Amino acid sequence: NIGSLDISNRIVKDAQISENGNNYILEFSLSDRVVYNISNTGAKSYSIDFTKQNRQKPLIVLDAGHGGKDMGAINTQFNMTEKELNIQVVRMLKPKLEQAGYDVALTRDGDVFVPLNDIAAYSNRYDADIFISIHHNKADSPSANGIETFYYKSTQSKKLASLMQKHLIANSGAYDRKVKEMPFVVIKRTTSPATLLELGFMSNKEEIQKNMSSQYQNILTDSIVQAVNEYFGR
Repeated sequence: NIGSLDISNRIVKDAQISENGNNYILEFSLSDRVVYNISNTGAKSYSIDFTKQNRQKPLIVLDAGHGGKDMGAINTQFNMTEKELNIQVVRMLKPKLEQAGYDVALTRDGDVFVPLNDIAAYSNRYDADIFISIHHNKADSPSANGIETFYYKSTQSKKLASLMQKHLIANSGAYDRKVKEMPFVVIKRTTSPATLLELGFMSNKEEIQKNMSSQYQNILTDSIVQAVNEYFGR
């Protein structure tokens, strides 16, 4: 590494210069998606123009809660972990959102552990239009049941969460545990509108059987797509 350039603007955060044989490599750290044009402005002189790229489709970041060493809630009777149930829902939801005209990025697509701060940073780095974290609940009482949706502070996040809860309850028939404000890290530290969904209780024998079925997961994921469409006015 030869050095760095002192650059500070809304698109280029910094630049690093390194040498590779007879070549020099100039690496830019960018704050957004860009298109660029390189032009020769004279002897050994070049100009690089960056322009912020207009996104053709809204970008949704989906987070399958927990993963890897973090099991989340566990139901030993049915040998099911929350981390597995969460990724099942995300893998069903992703193609449905793409078919509906959205770009989708996943915080994990395998059984890996991603720290909470890294999840939020990932969504922010992609400059997501919305962030959705998928979870399943647990309680000491085996009778606790239903769906609840969380947001943190932002009015747009509250709007997104409210639409999620509306469609999920209307289509699933689950008990309505309402929309609540909570400072969960993944929705507190994301810069986009963000919501965290608790889609049912791992600790409830009847509810977990329902949540494990592809038929019910289909209802839940269809409901989330409907909520996203309404949020974007589609």
